[in-house]
Amino acid sequence: MKWYVWLSIVLLALGLCSLQGTVVFPDPDAFYHVGVAQHLWEFGFAKTFSGLQPTTLGQHFVDQHFLLHFTLAPFVWMMSPGVGTKVYMVVVVLVCLSVMSYMLYWIKAQTWWVGVMLLVATNAWLFRINLVKATPLALILLFLSLLALQTKKYKWLLLIGGLYVWTHGGFILLPILVGVWSLLAKQWKPVAYVLCGISVAILVHPAFPNNLLFYWEQLVQIGAVNYQTVIGVGGEWYPYEPGSLVFGHTIIFSILIISLVLHVLQRRPFTVAQICFSIYTVIFFILTLKSKRYVEYFSPMLACTAALYVPTVIKSKVETHNKVETRHGMSLLLIPTAIMIVVLVPVVIQEIITAKTDLQSGQALTYLHGAGEFLDTLPPGQVVAPSDWDDFPALWRAAPHQQFLIGLDPTFLYLANPTRYEAWRALTLGEDNDVDTVGADYYVVAKDHKSMHKHLVKIDAVTVYEDDEAWVLTTP
Repeated sequence: MKWYVWLSIVLLALGLCSLQGTVVFPDPDAFYHVGVAQHLWEFGFAKTFSGLQPTTLGQHFVDQHFLLHFTLAPFVWMMSPGVGTKVYMVVVVLVCLSVMSYMLYWIKAQTWWVGVMLLVATNAWLFRINLVKATPLALILLFLSLLALQTKKYKWLLLIGGLYVWTHGGFILLPILVGVWSLLAKQWKPVAYVLCGISVAILVHPAFPNNLLFYWEQLVQIGAVNYQTVIGVGGEWYPYEPGSLVFGHTIIFSILIISLVLHVLQRRPFTVAQICFSIYTVIFFILTLKSKRYVEYFSPMLACTAALYVPTVIKSKVETHNKVETRHGMSLLLIPTAIMIVVLVPVVIQEIITAKTDLQSGQALTYLHGAGEFLDTLPPGQVVAPSDWDDFPALWRAAPHQQFLIGLDPTFLYLANPTRYEAWRALTLGEDNDVDTVGADYYVVAKDHKSMHKHLVKIDAVTVYEDDEAWVLTTP
């Protein structure tokens, strides 16, 4: 690789290190992922999840992020859990961007670096991709699948499809993207290979056939149906406001529209890659309008699409070795490249600063650790009701052998027992209810849930632990 490629990698690494240089986890699910990685041999291949027996996960559970936990485990074992996790995220996001660059290079995107810079200059994506989630790994697999399609290494889709099932619950996205490419390229083998890989991974899973019920809940009940109008789901499942989505990608949209218009006016033919990525962008744009979480995929697809059309603006004659030269030997790409760098570098720096500010708001690495350690001293199997469903990960990480009433997603409890869910919800709001319906042995109440604490005290619940963050109470 040329020197400026290495320089770009170093600068990106420094920027990512800066983003991860916080003492908080912006997303509470991080505690769950760290906890599973720490206890990988105990929980990694479990057929049921021991920590959420009152929910549907007590009957059918799949560690849909197993590859994340498997690759994260060495980092949290060799370092402290907090430091190891942040180092891991820097590495995996850097690999994600590198694979994206390599993929763009192979699909003949001369200005591949434009796509990377545009993506890194997108605050919405920078924030989401630096949360402790399996998305970077999922994107790596998606980019590798597109690389396999471009190079016609279709058999690799068997492995990619299987790994995707063990990496991310949204594996249904893979055959959709591969199907679009196959349809345009008039090839059926890629779809067959990817579906075969996915099917084998599902069938050989230790939890089969219960994993089918889990995927039904995850992909259909939570992903497609989405109970946001009935219960309070996570913020990422709510719609993305169209204006905010477009405004947050102003630079990419502007460059893409200008490039696309010039492409059409110059009557240039469209390549399979250009059409495919345009379709991918539309698909993820629609999905993101339904659920904010899909911005993780929309942003890179939009950036890749822009990178494929930008060469039209340059109006250069491409030679066989992909370097455009004038008769004086000077690259025609030099001037537009310099202009783009001058414009984009300050934007990238500003977006990294903004993203870091956003990532600094979250829960401390030791959040609820005191309450969790107390719960861990109790006999295993106690049913614990947290005051908020997203407090579960931090508590479970410290007390992995207790049973929690709700966690990961409120839909799991709602589907298992709507009456119990409503009783728990009323209790968290401090409303009069039948506490027996909640059926918890202990209640962990964060200090900002004063109404819940007041109601528990009113019904003669006893405080058995207290610190600056929470109370732990039990009813007579």
